[in-house]
Amino acid sequence: MAILSENGQSIMNRRVACQLPFYLAGLAIGGFWKDDTAEAAGLAPVQQADISFPEPNPEAYLYEPYRVFLPGFSGGGRSLTAIRSHLHTEFGNNVFVPSSISTNVSVKAGEVDLTDHSRVLGHTIATGAHNTNIHIVAHSLGSVENALILDALLDDPDWSGKEIKLTFMAGLGFAENGMSGISQTAYRVFEMVNNVTAVEQHMAYPLPEAYYSVNPPEDPEDSEIETIFTDSPEQRFQRRAWFEKQLEIMEPDMKDDILTNLANIDGMIAMAITENNDEELNDALSQREKILKSLIQLFFDEKNISEELHGKYRDLYGETKDNLATTIQYYTAALAFFARTASIVNEGMYTKLRELIEKAEARGVDIKIDFALLERDFIVQESDILMIREGFEEAGISDNLGQFSFLQQYAHASIAYMPDVLGKIF
Repeated sequence: MAILSENGQSIMNRRVACQLPFYLAGLAIGGFWKDDTAEAAGLAPVQQADISFPEPNPEAYLYEPYRVFLPGFSGGGRSLTAIRSHLHTEFGNNVFVPSSISTNVSVKAGEVDLTDHSRVLGHTIATGAHNTNIHIVAHSLGSVENALILDALLDDPDWSGKEIKLTFMAGLGFAENGMSGISQTAYRVFEMVNNVTAVEQHMAYPLPEAYYSVNPPEDPEDSEIETIFTDSPEQRFQRRAWFEKQLEIMEPDMKDDILTNLANIDGMIAMAITENNDEELNDALSQREKILKSLIQLFFDEKNISEELHGKYRDLYGETKDNLATTIQYYTAALAFFARTASIVNEGMYTKLRELIEKAEARGVDIKIDFALLERDFIVQESDILMIREGFEEAGISDNLGQFSFLQQYAHASIAYMPDVLGKIF
């Protein structure tokens, strides 16, 4: 879930760069592969500071919904450790965070095809939830994975709850349908690629306060949208401190030089704003991106997390090498999934949601659908809300549409290294 900038020009992070053409092709014909096994990392263990695992109180979540987070493109294995650790620490065993099928740790031995893979995930959710309601948060490509898993879940007799809440965060499939929808999605992906470092820095290492005095985070214009994460000088101070702490783990020998260079550049940014000098401001912003590029890369690769913690969740989710499907089995499922992605984007997500809602109603289950908007995301924007509402109305499912919430400063992939806000969404 990571893409960064180099030499003033934005590119995807090294793990994802070679996959983008396949991702876009997947919208038309399907297919790509990412190796997220521990063996593929090939790096020495990194020490992690201040890791603690408070034991959740099981009774506190006895009557809460069973929570599922679907991370989307490139979210799996080692790149999910931060999210898994946060959610399991907060919700105990009352949460499930499977790897996306875009990573090769997703399909397990014995899952013969995409249908079987979706059935296994649906059954895992059914047995985990049992007779309680379910809340699924689907991020990015997870919106499509959600459709297939939910279809299987609604066929599973082991779940007897009465309500499923879906929250889509930066989800695919809510643009126009047909080829224009595929084209729009591809365009927005490229826009995201070309601007990621510029937008991610607001969460990873915020700009100086002088910048936000003239470019403050904005609330949505629609008064019906609730802002659930409001940025502030205090919040930004805490994120800068967090960044500096991570440098102690990832780059202990270079930390002082890095922070000195960033401080000098931030001083240049403040001066340029004071003097209203756009040329100097753009130059300073470009220099800042060059420094942050490799550092944010490390966050996305989760190099600030210990091998011990990676191993804990690798074992918990059965993502050890001997438990994974063969390469052929994985490719078979992944290619089929991206063919389905193309079909759903072509038809429009609203059509698929209507089918799922009708199926749910037939077994006495209510489905409510919310949206969480990220201020600096390119995939789903505030300007899309009218189109989304119209899509629900045309599909005859407007009664199932719930609320829109808004997170200031969050960009498309920020949730990967700043997952705390998921508690507010769940």
